[in-house]
Amino acid sequence: MEKYILNQEDFNKLLDYPKKLRHRLMLRLLYATGIRTKELVTIKVKDVDTTNKTIRILDCKKKIYFTLPIDSETNKMLKEYMVSNLTQHIEYLFSNGNGGHVTTKSIQKCIRAWSKKLNYKDNWCPRFFRYRLARLWIIKKGSLTDLQSILRHTQINTTFRYVEKIKFTSEIENLKREYDRIINDD
Repeated sequence: MEKYILNQEDFNKLLDYPKKLRHRLMLRLLYATGIRTKELVTIKVKDVDTTNKTIRILDCKKKIYFTLPIDSETNKMLKEYMVSNLTQHIEYLFSNGNGGHVTTKSIQKCIRAWSKKLNYKDNWCPRFFRYRLARLWIIKKGSLTDLQSILRHTQINTTFRYVEKIKFTSEIENLKREYDRIINDD
């Protein structure tokens, strides 16, 4: 299996593996939104809106806020987590217990440990979730410029690099032709 092509069954196993709701929610947010790990750990409680099914995220590269919609399953997990775990006043959704947020390294370490325990050949990393989102977007015939926006890439070439990592040779060639057609169409 290509390193970056992960099937849905593998994702489902990983999403269900952690015992703690907190860990399952972290994975679910990465899976459902394609956000970066740094964006995940810096989500503030006040930026979660379960009524409107949205989360306000600080883009870790551009240092600007954007709002993401969240699906019903993720929203349900968020509500459950917030009711059961956020009884005290804390700033971050995933607090470290000392007033700050958990680290990106701790999440990377957990994901790698879980993938190892699930006997995956390659150690997974949080970026795989972004590749998964890109892969699904291409399979479902979503536009490359929309994918660029979702992943918040400044340059379309960065989005192309993401797509190339998932090894869709024919899809990549179609995208490049479509991109060239649009750009060169006067």
